[in-house]
Amino acid sequence: MDPLWVSVVVTVVLVCITAYYALETRIIARATAEQAQELRQQRISASQPVLWPMIMGWDFNNLKVIFENIGNGPALDIDIYLCRGEDLAISDCEYTWYSYMVAGEKKIHNFLRQPLGDDGQGGTMAPDSSVISKLMGKYTLLVEWHDLYKSGPFFQAKLPFSLEINSDGKLYAKECVVVINQISEKRKGQNTIG
Repeated sequence: MDPLWVSVVVTVVLVCITAYYALETRIIARATAEQAQELRQQRISASQPVLWPMIMGWDFNNLKVIFENIGNGPALDIDIYLCRGEDLAISDCEYTWYSYMVAGEKKIHNFLRQPLGDDGQGGTMAPDSSVISKLMGKYTLLVEWHDLYKSGPFFQAKLPFSLEINSDGKLYAKECVVVINQISEKRKGQNTIG
């Protein structure tokens, strides 16, 4: 066999082997990058805050609500809205803001605070039935926050409920299910939320 042909065959074989190893290296590098991304995502998910709103009920002259961070990380820039009905217009909402809540922290907030009357004996009395009847109806409690990785998505907890009068003539909150979603941006400063 001619030495020139032997060198051509050997060169072709070496090029094929090199191409095979380059392809395998690329596959391994891609798999390693995907695995690193999954591990990063798991680490971020394990440290996500989850704010859970709970309505404690009507307390004499206001609606008492507890917010608890049941997640593993701190929640930052927390916007809380209490809106009448299901049409969530920011201008018609009661609003409060917290800068942060660490994991396991609870905060209590009073909404729909009503002025107390004078009972004529130096004490106070609860709002009368006409004020209470105006409070009855559907409401939506909306909480928005983000996690420690501010570049990530925002989160939103929405709790629809209604204020009704029970058989004793007292106001109580009938809650629905809390829904938690990831959202692309917070609604702060816009005309509607939700």
